[in-house]
Amino acid sequence: MRPFLIAITGGSGSGKSTLARALAAALAPIPVTLVSEDDYYLDSASVPGFDAAAYNFDEPAARDHALLRAHLAALCAGETVAKPSYDFAHHARAPETTPLAPAPEMSVEGIHVLCDDGLADAFDLRVFVDTPESLRLGRRLVRDCAPLEAGGRARDPAGVFEQFFRTVAPMHDAHTGPSRARADLVVADTEAFCAVGETPMAVAAAFIAAAVRERLAGHAR
Repeated sequence: MRPFLIAITGGSGSGKSTLARALAAALAPIPVTLVSEDDYYLDSASVPGFDAAAYNFDEPAARDHALLRAHLAALCAGETVAKPSYDFAHHARAPETTPLAPAPEMSVEGIHVLCDDGLADAFDLRVFVDTPESLRLGRRLVRDCAPLEAGGRARDPAGVFEQFFRTVAPMHDAHTGPSRARADLVVADTEAFCAVGETPMAVAAAFIAAAVRERLAGHAR
């Protein structure tokens, strides 16, 4: 059985990774593999005249979507691929790759996974996480200012603010936001419909997991 592919997209800091992890937990014991679009950045540092302060990391052209499309096609054909890794400290693709084998369900999360026609068409289910800009900015500050050893990017707050309003927000409005029209399901990051103790992503994950289990059953027939 070929992998069931799910795209999870939304703006930077929208909660995509949180939803992907919650969905994996909700689908247990079905094996789930999580793939981050961030691993498929182009080798930015190799661009002639590269300047990290001025480079636009937030446009689809900064991604190697051709490689991601090829890897998803290979995975669907039952092949194992060599997944790249991106070194955010040096803005370059790391020399090491990671073997990535097909799994019954594979979630690919990233801000541009529905911006590319060929890539968007590869998915069996497309989910858009709709989160207010103020909340996305706050989460990005927390993530980017954390030290590298804690999973952050060791950046200063002023630089995070500058980048957000110079490229992140404009590119969201130009590319990621409009890609919502390609989604099969839109998840609102709000606690309005949550019971006490529940989180929006957990509620959304339970709903999506039920739909995925139904589709996987049909997928296997």
